[in-house]
Order: sequence, then C-alpha cells, then structure tokens
Amino acid sequence: MRGVLLIALSIICVSPAQGAIAHTHSDQGFCDSGAGHGNIGSSCAGGVLTKTFTYTATAANEAVVFALNCGGTTETSVSLSATGWTITSLSGVAGASGSRIASFAAISPNTTAATFTMTWSTDCGAFMGDLVDEFSGTDLTGGTTTFDANNSGTGSGSCSITVTPANNNDAVWGACEDSVTAVGSGYTKGADDTSQDWSEYKILSGGSGVSQTVNFTGSGTWSEVAVTIKPSGAAAPTCNNTIALLGVGCR
Repeated sequence: MRGVLLIALSIICVSPAQGAIAHTHSDQGFCDSGAGHGNIGSSCAGGVLTKTFTYTATAANEAVVFALNCGGTTETSVSLSATGWTITSLSGVAGASGSRIASFAAISPNTTAATFTMTWSTDCGAFMGDLVDEFSGTDLTGGTTTFDANNSGTGSGSCSITVTPANNNDAVWGACEDSVTAVGSGYTKGADDTSQDWSEYKILSGGSGVSQTVNFTGSGTWSEVAVTIKPSGAAAPTCNNTIALLGVGCR
C-alpha cells in the first residue's frame, strides 16, 4: 500500500521544468577621437561625457547584459538609459586610470530598435565603448533576482576575476577592457568591439554557490566585470488537491 501511495505522489507532485539558457545575440561599438565604430555613430573628440549607441533585441523578454568602457582617469559613476527599458546598474564603475568599466542589465521589452545613452561623471579621454550580449531562457523578474551575482576587478596582464552564482544552471558572462586575444577555457566569445575589448559566456550545469573564474588572455592594464544570470523555472514544485487530502507535504 505504501508503494502505491509513493507512486501516486510522484505522479501528482511535479516540479516545473527549468528553462535552458542560450546566447542569442551580441552587439558592440566604440568611439575614439577620429570616428565612431560599430553601434556608436560618431567620434569622442572634445572630451565628451555622454554618448549614444543603438541596440535591437532579438526577442522580447530576454536577458541583456551591458559592459560600458571609458578611457578616462577619474570617473566615479556612469548611467545608462533607453526609452521603454528598465535598466539595473550592477557593478558600478571599476578599473584603473585609463581603463574604466561598469556593468548593467535589463530584460528586453520588445524588438524595437533602441537608442541607449551612457553618461559618465567626467570625460572619457576620447574613448568610450560598449559590449552587449543577450540570452534566452532566463528568469524574467529582472534586477538582482535575474542577474543574481556580479563582480569587477582590475590588474595587469590577463583579465581574471571570480563570481559566484546564486542558482543552478546559471549563465556566466564576463567582459574585459584590455588587449584581449582569447577567451578563457570553457567560454565562448560574445561581443568584440574590434578594439581588443571582448565578452565571453558559458552555461553551467549545477554550480549554485560554486565560485567561477572568468578570465581572458591579454596584456597591459585591464578592467573586467562578470555577471551570473538565473534560468527560468520556479524552484518549488506544484501539488494538486489530492496531496492535501492525503495530508502529505509536497517537496
């Protein structure tokens, strides 16, 4: 009788399936004193604080992560905005003089071409850039629920920092402002602004609470950000009324 009851419980108490995260799109750009490149349409001549870039999401309700780069020396803050988008600042500004970086994230609201405005606290020394990656199959809550952990760092040589995901099967994403020549072992290349600033990602199997190294091969002074992204799917199972009638909890 007990075996029959356990079989019945296994049928009527079911955990919802968890979504599998997939990378869907990258975009990027930079500007220098001579011109704009990629998704940035004009130069950074004249010590500007603000620059716009364009981005069009592949689909609505996907996780989008941004790394903003700046060649300035004293930046303490940066903002990012776009009409119709709710954007969360993650890392704040990090990095050494001449190599400043910050991470942001959002859930795409639609597939309409959007103009993003980044504004730094001081001028960027005739260099700004952006690296953007988009992922499907993610939690749609947004903010630090979806983008459940982040870190930033700076150093010299090859970029390397760690980040610890808060959920199983997260995506791990990182971006490095440096003279990058290769992504880290186990990672796939994402955005590349053609000025040796790259992003990378991997999708974990399990991994909640396990520190992940996010690294690139490069040289010179570097600044890096890293973010983990939660997959879709509720953690708790659902139960029907039969469980309640039997007086047995559903786990």
